[in-house]
Amino acid sequence: MIKKLLYLAFAFAMSLHGLAQTARWVIKPTNKEVISFSEQLFKVKSYSLSGIVDNEGKTVLSIASDSITNITNGYALVLKAVDGKYRIIDIVSQYGSIIHVKDELYAVNYSFFSEDMCVVQNKKGKFGFLNNRGVLQIPCSYVSAHPFKEGLASVGKSKGGLKGLINNALSTVGIDNDNLGPSVYIDTKNVPLKLQKELGTPVIATSFHNGKAFIQNEEGRCYTIDKNGGLISIESSMSMKFDPYFSVLNEGENTPTVNQPYVKQKDGLYQVFREGNLYGYHSGSRVMLPTQFKKAGEFMEGYAIAETDRGVGVLKFIAGNVDCDVRESDGKLFASATVPSEVSANQVYLVRKLSTGDAKYSMEGKSMLSLNFNIPSTSEDVVYELESDNLVLWRSTDTVNKKEDNEEKQQPVQRSGGISVSAPAVVKANSKGVCNIAVTVRNRSNAATTITVILSAGGSKSVSVAAGKTASMAFAVKVNKKTRCTISATSPAGKSSCATTLEPAFVL
Repeated sequence: MIKKLLYLAFAFAMSLHGLAQTARWVIKPTNKEVISFSEQLFKVKSYSLSGIVDNEGKTVLSIASDSITNITNGYALVLKAVDGKYRIIDIVSQYGSIIHVKDELYAVNYSFFSEDMCVVQNKKGKFGFLNNRGVLQIPCSYVSAHPFKEGLASVGKSKGGLKGLINNALSTVGIDNDNLGPSVYIDTKNVPLKLQKELGTPVIATSFHNGKAFIQNEEGRCYTIDKNGGLISIESSMSMKFDPYFSVLNEGENTPTVNQPYVKQKDGLYQVFREGNLYGYHSGSRVMLPTQFKKAGEFMEGYAIAETDRGVGVLKFIAGNVDCDVRESDGKLFASATVPSEVSANQVYLVRKLSTGDAKYSMEGKSMLSLNFNIPSTSEDVVYELESDNLVLWRSTDTVNKKEDNEEKQQPVQRSGGISVSAPAVVKANSKGVCNIAVTVRNRSNAATTITVILSAGGSKSVSVAAGKTASMAFAVKVNKKTRCTISATSPAGKSSCATTLEPAFVL
């Protein structure tokens, strides 16, 4: 009696220019939201609270803050809601250092750091400036204040000064000069700038930009001044565009951003693909992580924000390969796997998936894992997965119906290692309507074999592949509509299949 050896085998892509071949959770998917905070940090959110975690999963700031501003000029504010206002509790730097703020100070419209200073307000409603060491450097004695620019800041000295935040345009039309108090410029030591006497008393004073600022005095006259307080020119009006620092933007200048999420650079070699309602990651034709995510962000600087049924977390690609072999024979399960050292070997499981439920088996070993286990026989289709820390690292490429395999025993086939086949998840046709499909096959057996590849969209080829080697073949398929193409590979060493989506060059 010939014992049939059924292999379900799949190997992750070989190292591509030293890039990572799998991933691990550095921030577990237990959060409501995760946002890139800096090059080394992520902001994590529950339903109502926020915290900060670094890119190795270490908690920098526990999820206990009502709000955390985004980093501007190297720093952000950690806030607590108090009676409808936000009290400043801490300052956090882009590198993760935390500075506690002892004084009772509150965030306002211009509460972001500029030149290491931040506009703040005390409980009496007066404005001052907090430095990046958490010290109130300029006392809260002003009725209005704007950010420091080029060493100077515009402040209002008395009640009735400039009210509110002016974001886009300022015009003399509709301004009640009787309610505008005097504005002055101060330096970081709270020393006022003396203006040229002929300029009068400013009631509106913009922040400096490229050595110039604009003022309007209590008589409605408008001037351009320099950083010494001298007159540059007389202006006919003050209808102009302002940036977030209350500086006047010149024609064609880009508006600077403040309090915006950090944007990482895309890696480019890792892409998201979709099967059904779930997403996974691949690089070219090589699957990196099988589909398992409800949402999957692009990999940027080696990290990706992804969502599962449990919540949102952060993935980190790690160097190394994941490889797995599974064999069932006479009611016994034999499995072996290789995982990178960064994968926690004592948390790796083999999952046997049936329509009636899943069975999970703990793998043993370090980077080289093994498993021998008696299993009940079944006629159901079987899919295997390699899992670590609730992350599927590998999945068998196709289901195998054991009932059909038993019928094949009349034609004995010795399978000594199996094969695998892969192709890009999506192939777009060229201008002639032809999809050029690159198919890769691998012979995992210990002897040379001939592998035949058949496409459901039309076409077949055979190639001889040495033991343990890979081979590539190209297919040209003409399409005029979106087509799901199954790619089947067979050989005396085993069989495998995958699927790709063929898209036309133009969609009408």
